[in-house]
Amino acid sequence: MMSGTSKIAYSATLPCSHCIRNGYSYEYKAVAGQPTRDLQTSSDNYDGKCLIKQFDGTYLHGTTVYATTSSTLSDSYADKKVALSNCPTKTSICGTKVRQFSDASSSEVKLSVTNMESSLDSCHWMIKSLCDLPQIEIDSSMNMKTNEYKILTLEWSIDANKTLFDPTVADGSGDYLPPAAVSAWVADAGSAYYPGTLPGIEYTATGASVATKYPAYLVLDGIAAYQTAIDAYTTKLTAYNTAKTKWDESVDTLSKYYKDLDDTPEPGFFDFLSPTVPPTMPDLTDKPTAPVVPTAYDGVVGADFSYYQGYGELTATWIKTHNDVAETLYPANKKYFGTFGQGTEDGLGYDVNPDTPAAVGGIPTCSNRFFSINLIPQISDSSKKLTSSIAKVKSVANSAPVLAVPTAPSAPVALKADPTREAAGGKILAVAATTAMSLAALTLY
Repeated sequence: MMSGTSKIAYSATLPCSHCIRNGYSYEYKAVAGQPTRDLQTSSDNYDGKCLIKQFDGTYLHGTTVYATTSSTLSDSYADKKVALSNCPTKTSICGTKVRQFSDASSSEVKLSVTNMESSLDSCHWMIKSLCDLPQIEIDSSMNMKTNEYKILTLEWSIDANKTLFDPTVADGSGDYLPPAAVSAWVADAGSAYYPGTLPGIEYTATGASVATKYPAYLVLDGIAAYQTAIDAYTTKLTAYNTAKTKWDESVDTLSKYYKDLDDTPEPGFFDFLSPTVPPTMPDLTDKPTAPVVPTAYDGVVGADFSYYQGYGELTATWIKTHNDVAETLYPANKKYFGTFGQGTEDGLGYDVNPDTPAAVGGIPTCSNRFFSINLIPQISDSSKKLTSSIAKVKSVANSAPVLAVPTAPSAPVALKADPTREAAGGKILAVAATTAMSLAALTLY
């Protein structure tokens, strides 16, 4: 049912989105090899048929019993939002349905509508980014009213849902829409979260058999605490390494001193006649204390939890386009992939399956990511025709893997051993005594 209006009475000619949203069943017109529909005509019911399901499971088209083809029936979709995304698009009103980006270097694309009649039309765009993350920005010049139209998005990543997509299906792609059996889409109240908020996860505690909901911020807090410990350790390690260099150099100097001393012959009885001044023993620098490596991270890690919303999982969002009080555009106009909350800056999306950069001359390993954008009328008024820019879409780089546990730091390198030895004292004393005797003999002479 359209919010803000009464349910529209059944009609065999209801167009696709109106038919589905008001609780009726829509049979799409099947076109071989065309997973998304671009209509070149202005067919009032978008080429399909609006049906009403009876208690005995049969369908009526108008007042006539109709034999449906289940594979092209909106009822075959477990989630009506997916069924809506499968509605065709009139190119004369919405432009082409599928827009594709190679990666973040691709130019942005503008979505707009021309003479979109609220009692008849809806627009359904499919955004595909081969690499990086798609991002939506509500156009600042949009002139539609929030009580007349709303924007529904659905998002998913192929890597996050590998088992759901079959590349051998008839249309040859298998990735433009989730399978009919998919459900449990999670609605993201776009304005209810700080921009770029990571959705919750499901966590299975050690020894537990049931997964429980777990706030992602607790995972972030644990990782942040570990990172803080690593940063503090790194600062101490840098100071230690500087002091270690000086210590090791002084050890080398003292070791050379002992070696030279070892190479010096024992003084003879008459050596006092040619006095030798004993070398001065070099001092060691202050011996540094190695910092203690932080305790290994023992918090929740990726192997412990699963994702059920965001992160590239199947997720639905009603984008907030206007302020609640005045009919002015909502300033936080960017919708990110994989995270909650709308914002004003780029790049706050996140997919837990990051792209792998290409080696020199190679090809990157990427996950195809999708936004299905649906402009849905909330009224049914043949006098209301919308001509407006709607949104700008582009691909942006995946943000840092914020749920990745930092690599454990390496332990400090041990200091060189203190070479000081008591055994050298005798030779030093002998040299000193010989020198003393030499000085005494010279004095007597």
